[in-house]
Amino acid sequence: MPLIERVLDRSECRSLDGHLARGGGRGLEAARAAGAESTIEVVEASGLRGRGGAGFPTGRKWRTVVSEPLGTAPPVVVVNAAEGEPGTFKDRQLIRMNPYKVLEGALIAAVAMGADDVVVAAKHTFRRELAALRRAIAELDASGWTDGVAIRIVEGPTEYLFGEETALLEVVSGRRPFPRIAPPWRRGLDDGAGATGATASDVALVGDEPFADTAVLVGNVETLSNLPGILAEGADWFRSVGTEQSPGTIICTMTGHCATHAVGEVPMGTTLREAIELIGGGAAGTRIIGALSGVANPIVDEEHLDTPLTHEDMRAIGSGLGSAGFFVIDDRTDVVALAAGAARFLSIESCGQCDPCKRDGLAMARSLASLTGPTPNAGDLEAIPARLDTVTYGARCGLATEQQVVLASALELFPEAFTRRAAGDRSGAAEELVLPLVDIVEGRAVLDTSHLTKQPDWTHDAVDSGTVPFAIDMALHARNRAAETVVHVPERNVRAAAAIATGRDPLPAALGPICELITGLRGQLDDLIAEPDGSAMHELRRQLDVYVDVSERIVHPWASRAEPGAADDDIWQAELDELAVEREARADDERFPDAAELHHLVERIRSILDRDEDRILDLAARLDEVHVEELGAGVSEAVATSQVGRS
Repeated sequence: MPLIERVLDRSECRSLDGHLARGGGRGLEAARAAGAESTIEVVEASGLRGRGGAGFPTGRKWRTVVSEPLGTAPPVVVVNAAEGEPGTFKDRQLIRMNPYKVLEGALIAAVAMGADDVVVAAKHTFRRELAALRRAIAELDASGWTDGVAIRIVEGPTEYLFGEETALLEVVSGRRPFPRIAPPWRRGLDDGAGATGATASDVALVGDEPFADTAVLVGNVETLSNLPGILAEGADWFRSVGTEQSPGTIICTMTGHCATHAVGEVPMGTTLREAIELIGGGAAGTRIIGALSGVANPIVDEEHLDTPLTHEDMRAIGSGLGSAGFFVIDDRTDVVALAAGAARFLSIESCGQCDPCKRDGLAMARSLASLTGPTPNAGDLEAIPARLDTVTYGARCGLATEQQVVLASALELFPEAFTRRAAGDRSGAAEELVLPLVDIVEGRAVLDTSHLTKQPDWTHDAVDSGTVPFAIDMALHARNRAAETVVHVPERNVRAAAAIATGRDPLPAALGPICELITGLRGQLDDLIAEPDGSAMHELRRQLDVYVDVSERIVHPWASRAEPGAADDDIWQAELDELAVEREARADDERFPDAAELHHLVERIRSILDRDEDRILDLAARLDEVHVEELGAGVSEAVATSQVGRS
């Protein structure tokens, strides 16, 4: 079966005349002649489903937008061209091959919505695609195609979350890509009512002015590129390929351990194995044992490679079609390294609004990185399942679930690979980079290796600040609002900026001692790794004694006072108990821990300290200034008078 050419042009279309020669323009003409309601009916009858990942029925989505009561402003159509999932390149390939088709689809959507504004949101690094879009928009404007519809481009950041629908709207509104709770059809581009100003992500639903905002229809590039053919040829034509529930074609990206890396279009219902053969040329020389669908769905194992590429069939085997970007796994693939790469990418790209997503994601990434390193141990592997259980708690977007399902599937499908690595067996170890694609050149993927220096705070600084992107942005916004207030934060406590960004700065004077104690412990952990000996271990135990004593006597009771009965208090106490157990278990141990035990101990304590510091600084933000000073005085006195750990 050859590759199909319905949506993805095989050769580049560089002019509007060229697009017209290929049959372009007829879909938009048909939509304008039929009107909004008939256009929506055709899309509903076609059964087109979104190609951005979720596969939601496009006609139903459109109907929801136009059925929601609105104010005086018409909806806005937003083209999601912010592709950034590892292993996926189909949207950029569509724009490169024919930007006119993408824009025609957006204009058809504008007809259906009654919209007079179209926004194309793409990453600022997509220089080739942006140039093609600008050239095409200029031609459409000059030709009269836009007919009163203004098309503009918004260039956004490189972050993965920019592609999430609500985070994309945040960027279009001039803010950072932090996912909202509210769906875009309830609040549109300027979702600012009741927000802090730095982000609208905390606005759950509309308030007393339910129709004051502009509704928005967000459409993926591939979804919109299907519309010209559907409107020109009809719903039955579209359904003539594919399956009843998943009609039409799907554009797949094949990378990883296949013979060639490429983007190609196949009918929905083509099996994954067939698609790998048609687009990727089959195995790179050995047996294919699975495929990872981007970083959003569980791994498809060898037994299920003959599953049809439809939303329903992929769900039936416990995976998902997603954006149809597949990393092919052969019997030489280091699956542990692949899981580590996916964990690293997702934990870095988490914005930190949902603490478990960032905290547990980074912890799993560290454990998997350790398993792929020279001194793995069973503790690294044993720590992962508990994190998988909690990483999705309170998640407002799908990134946390992606961490959960991708890593859980790797552990379930390839348990021997992980246990062997935990036991120190490095046979078959190899580098497996899980990074966004920059391009595909001569059959090989070009990866964005600059991501390897990206820190969890989204900077490329040599040292991570220790805070999260969302907290940094909120702190900066608060500081901008109180520019006259000078805030002095010790460099070693950069993460404190998020907790004290309220126009006052009690931390250095009030909570400095506890933060210095934490900083000292981190330094002692580094010293212990650099020079593992008995004196360094003794000093670590001494400092842990003081830290646990001060926290149990002063900080934890204050946390209970600030939020009586809060679940975080129980978690905090459990972690302090865990530290105490770690300390006591080794207090009388004459045997110095071996390298693996020492590494596990250091990483475990470091992780607990990170979480405790977050809670201490959050506690400062929740107390008024007088109480913070009282807390600080108590901490200072407790540190000075602690009788534990002094020998």
